Amino acid sequence: MKTPKQLLAILLFWGTAAVGNSEAMAQTAMNSVYVELFGQNSFFTFNYDRMIGNRFGLRTGIGMSGLDGTDGIIVPITANYLLGDDHKFEFDAGLVYENGTWQRGTQDIHPILSVGYRYQPTAGGFMIRAAVDAVWYAERVIGAVTTYDNNPGLQPGISLSVGYAF
Repeated sequence: MKTPKQLLAILLFWGTAAVGNSEAMAQTAMNSVYVELFGQNSFFTFNYDRMIGNRFGLRTGIGMSGLDGTDGIIVPITANYLLGDDHKFEFDAGLVYENGTWQRGTQDIHPILSVGYRYQPTAGGFMIRAAVDAVWYAERVIGAVTTYDNNPGLQPGISLSVGYAF
C-alpha cells in the first residue's frame, strides 16, 4: 500500500505533467466567429476573434443594445487572454461603443471586462463561451443637467456565445 506522501507525490507529478502538456499544444485555429447573447449589456452581437499566438487575442463585433433589437448599435473592441487547451479560462478587457441608446439618444464609449469559460478546440470547430461581464457607466454633466448612463457605476451581466473556430 502506498503512503500518503507517495500518493501526494504521484498526484503532483501528474498535475505538473498535465500543465506542461497543455502549455505545449499549439493553437492552430486562429480565427473564430460567434454570436453572443446578452454580452456587454446588449441583446446580441456578431463577433470576430483573432488569436495572436497561443494565449492572446483581439475581438470586434457589432450588435443591438436593446432587448427588442431596436434601441441602438454597439461595437465591442476587446483584447482577450486565454489559459488552457480546448477548455479555456478567458479574461477579456476593452471598450464598447454605443450609438443611440434608449436613455440618451447619444454616442458613448464604455470600458468593459469579462471573465469566463471558453470551449474552443485548438484545431478548430464548434466553440461555446459563457462569461460574467461588467460595463462601466458614468455619470455625465451636460450643461446644468446631470444625466445617467443606464444607472451609473459597474453593471454586471452574463453572456453566452456559440460559434465556429477555424
